[in-house]
Amino acid sequence: MAEEEIKKDIEGAFEMFPFMRSFPFDEYEFELEKLESSNSSSGINPIIIEHAGKFVGPSIITFHATGVITNTAISFYTYDIKYIQSQADKIKKMDQLNTSMRIALDSTDFLIKLEGIKAGEKFLKKIGSGLTAAPTFNKIISELLAISEIKIESGLLKQIKKLDNSIDQSSFTDEEQEVICEYYNLYIHNIRILLGIIIAIKID
Repeated sequence: MAEEEIKKDIEGAFEMFPFMRSFPFDEYEFELEKLESSNSSSGINPIIIEHAGKFVGPSIITFHATGVITNTAISFYTYDIKYIQSQADKIKKMDQLNTSMRIALDSTDFLIKLEGIKAGEKFLKKIGSGLTAAPTFNKIISELLAISEIKIESGLLKQIKKLDNSIDQSSFTDEEQEVICEYYNLYIHNIRILLGIIIAIKID
């Protein structure tokens, strides 16, 4: 099968969502992406984390951020952003969450990262429970470990996937800790982008 053609359109993102001109976090670049053809997207979670330059359609907004291990693209279907726009009035307090996300991203402490993620998941549930990313992220740690050629014992891996805050950071090597921090950072980037969308909507 021929590789799918991807149409990228930065201005198209602004035309579809004018409020995105007010997106407050300049560490992310974003664009509208459309596929000329696509495989069936049945069963794909609306929040998609991509590591290998592969895209699924039909029409998505992709946010690019540079990670420690890999360049990361976090994508949302355009209908999810429209849903977020319809729910934005439910969200009243965001300043503390933004601070928590920033602290969590900058920290190398697992517990601080987990604290930020869990605060972010509560925020997402206020918008809509379908935006919480746990099912999608279950595969990501395995992908990151494979990229880094690292294996982690299954019991510890289960703790990581469950966002278990009883996890003992000292149980991991420096290389393992780096991968786990990157995994947690993906969660945090996902939450922070959604926070940025809400802020942009309210500014507009």
